[in-house]
Amino acid sequence: MTHIQELAAVAALNKMFKQGHFDVCTVRNVGEMLNVPLGGEAYRILQTVHCVDFASMNEELREAIPGLIRECLSLSPTYEFAHLKQRNILVEQSPMKRFLKIAGY
Repeated sequence: MTHIQELAAVAALNKMFKQGHFDVCTVRNVGEMLNVPLGGEAYRILQTVHCVDFASMNEELREAIPGLIRECLSLSPTYEFAHLKQRNILVEQSPMKRFLKIAGY
């Protein structure tokens, strides 16, 4: 992953969380940019909640979303997203130890 690709992926994913609803198109677009083939159970689950407001999701499902995204995109487990219920997203990019925090969505 190039530095610019990394920045674009983080920006797109954080925008999705900030907008207040899940958008599987964002995950698909990031996957395509990174040449990551999408499929499997995690991606099928994410497809079913496309355009569902985070506030309308059961807390357990809402908190599972970041992990499902990591699984789909084959991201390192060192990527961390704060719990969505806190309305903060924290992404640690372990290769560069860069943090991006966006409050609210």
